[in-house]
Amino acid sequence: MALYTTSKAFSSFNDLTWIDFFKELGYTTPIRQALAGALLDSVYKDTEDKVREIASYAELGLVIDKSTDISLNRLANYSFLLLDRSSFYWKTVNVKEQTQNAANIAADAIQVAKEITNGELWRLILVATNTCLTNQNVWTRLSNTPKTKHVLIVPCDSHGLQLLIKDLLTSIPSINAV
Repeated sequence: MALYTTSKAFSSFNDLTWIDFFKELGYTTPIRQALAGALLDSVYKDTEDKVREIASYAELGLVIDKSTDISLNRLANYSFLLLDRSSFYWKTVNVKEQTQNAANIAADAIQVAKEITNGELWRLILVATNTCLTNQNVWTRLSNTPKTKHVLIVPCDSHGLQLLIKDLLTSIPSINAV
C-alpha cells in the first residue's frame, strides 16, 4: 500500500541494498508483476470509490489543465477541489484530433462537471483554467450557459508566471550558462 500512496515506482525496492535490508527483516519484496496486477487494481478501485464518495455531496471547483505527453498526445487533465482546499485528481482525457476551441472545451468541462457532481451542476461553484484567449472564450460560454452561469471563473496564469521566471533567470549570464 505504501508504494501506491507515495507514488513510488514498482522497481524502487529492486536494488540489492533494499533486498538485503528486507531479507534481514525476514521479508521478501514482491515482484513488479504482483504489485501491478490485481493488487494495484484493488487499491485503485478503493481510492476511486472514496474520491467518488467525497465528490458526491460536496460543493466543488473544477480545475482544467491542458498538457502534452511524451508521445505528443494532447491531454486534458481534470481535477476538483473542495472548500477546505483539498484537491483530487479526476481524470485525464486524450483529446486526440478534437479541435480545442472554446465550444468543445466548454462542452467537455460541463460533461466532466456532470460526472463529478452526478448531474448536480448547482454544486459546481468555480472553474479554474489558464488564461489563454481560447479559455477566455470558454469563460464567456460557461457564464452564458444557464446551468453554469452561477459558476465563478478563476483565471490561473501559472504557465505565464513560469515563462516570466524563466525569462528572468535566463537573462542572468551565470544562470544562463548552466
